[in-house]
Amino acid sequence: MLSASELMELGISSYACRWAVGGDFRLGDDFKLGRPLGVFRLKDKNAKLGPEVLQICENVSFEVTAQDYRRLGEVAESKGVTLELGTAGLGVPIIDKYVQIAELTSSHLLRAYPTHKEPPDKIVKNIRGYLPVLQERQLTLAIENSSLYSYSCHQLAQIFGQLLILIGISNKPPIDNKKYLCEIYAQISYLV
Repeated sequence: MLSASELMELGISSYACRWAVGGDFRLGDDFKLGRPLGVFRLKDKNAKLGPEVLQICENVSFEVTAQDYRRLGEVAESKGVTLELGTAGLGVPIIDKYVQIAELTSSHLLRAYPTHKEPPDKIVKNIRGYLPVLQERQLTLAIENSSLYSYSCHQLAQIFGQLLILIGISNKPPIDNKKYLCEIYAQISYLV
């Protein structure tokens, strides 16, 4: 059995520095900082604090050149920091953009959450479209059950159950019972 340190690494998210990066207009933050904490300064702050992981989310201005993305990934790796990405939205244009950023920064995890509540079948359909790219690039998609648009356990079981069938881990259709939800959890835990 793996120890806790083998299963998990300590990290921070750019949301931990919400005010320093300039706030988040979607959450009602309407102030402007003279010099907000950008991705490179955030990476430096993370390195000083010591966590092994830095998750850079959509609340940080992340519009830099391809060369800057590569440099960010290289510098993070040289400091022993794993970069993860986070974004709002599960639409193809957003995921395409972040898949490209992940490739440039050598990130292997993309955390995304829905920006509006959609039926579980629609979420699965969206993900189905870019599943081959995620698999090809060995990029893990972590779907957050956002407090903005929460899904019930049953809906999450439907989403993950259909995704497990798509990637060939399960051949059982989603059904409404605790046993199936436990099987999904066990299969997802096994994948991690």
